[in-house]
Amino acid sequence: MRRTLDVLAALGLVAAIGLHCAPAHAAEFTDLLDAADDFDDLDEATWDPFDFHLEPRFTYKSTSARVTREAPCVPASDPNASDEVKTNPRLVVDEGRCPKEARTIFNKEMLFTQKRAQLDLTLRAGLYKDLELRFNVPYVFVQSRQLTYDNESLTPSQNVSSANSSVDPRTDCDASQGGRCITREANNVFSPTDTASEQIDKLDRFNAYRYFDLQNPREYIRGGFAEPSIGLHWAMFNDQRDDTKATLLLGLDYTMPIVPIATSENDAVGRGMHELKFRLASSKKFKWIEPY
Repeated sequence: MRRTLDVLAALGLVAAIGLHCAPAHAAEFTDLLDAADDFDDLDEATWDPFDFHLEPRFTYKSTSARVTREAPCVPASDPNASDEVKTNPRLVVDEGRCPKEARTIFNKEMLFTQKRAQLDLTLRAGLYKDLELRFNVPYVFVQSRQLTYDNESLTPSQNVSSANSSVDPRTDCDASQGGRCITREANNVFSPTDTASEQIDKLDRFNAYRYFDLQNPREYIRGGFAEPSIGLHWAMFNDQRDDTKATLLLGLDYTMPIVPIATSENDAVGRGMHELKFRLASSKKFKWIEPY
C-alpha cells in the first residue's frame, strides 16, 4: 500500500511538470488574467476578449517537530530535596534527562512527523479588465502522520522509552524496576476501599496517565480530495496600464468544507471548516526587474 502511494505521488509530480511548463514570472504573485481588454489603445493586436488558464501544481511537504513537556527536575543525588519533592509523581530524576541542579525543564517526549503530497488543479478565468475568478480543486495523493518516542539522541541515557516517558509509561513492571509504571503508581495512590469521591480527590496525585500508545507506533495514512476553494482577485492598480503606479492586487478566497471530514474511522483528509483567505500583494517593474 505504501509503495503504491509513493508511486502515485511520483506520477503526480511528473504530470504537474509536464502540463505546467509555462515560464515563471518575477511578479507571479501579482499576475492576473483579464478579459474584454484592449488597453484603451484601439489596437487589434492587443485586443484580448477573454482568458482562461488551467494550471496544475504539485507540492510536497515534509514536517517534523519535537514535543516537549514541562517537568520539575531534581537529580537523585541532590541531598536538599525534601520528601514532598521526591514524591512528586512528575518528578524527573534521571541523570541523562536532568541537569546537575534542581530546576523546571522542558523535557523532550515525542517526535512528530508528517508528509503530504498534493496536486492542485486551478481554473483561472478573466472576467473583465483586471478581475479574475479562480477555482481550485486539490487532491492529496498521500498524507502520513506518526508519533514516536524521542529517541534520536546519540547519548543513550537521554533517549525516551516506556521506562521514563511521562506520556506513555509502562502499564506493568516488576517491583525491582524503576521508572514510570501505571499499575505501581496507581497502587501507591488509590486504595480498593476508596469511595468514588475519594478517588476523584486523589486524581491530582496520580499522573501516570497514558495519553498516547507509543509502544507500537502506527503510521496513519490518508488521501483523497481536499476542500476546493473559489475566489475573486482584482488589481486595483496595474503597472502595465499605468507605469506611474505599482500593481496592487486584492484577493478573497473561500474554502468550502464539502469533502468527507477526517475521522478515526476513515482515511479522508477533510478538515470540516469554512475558511476565508484575504490577499494583498504589490509589485513594480523597473526595466527588467519586478520586485514584489
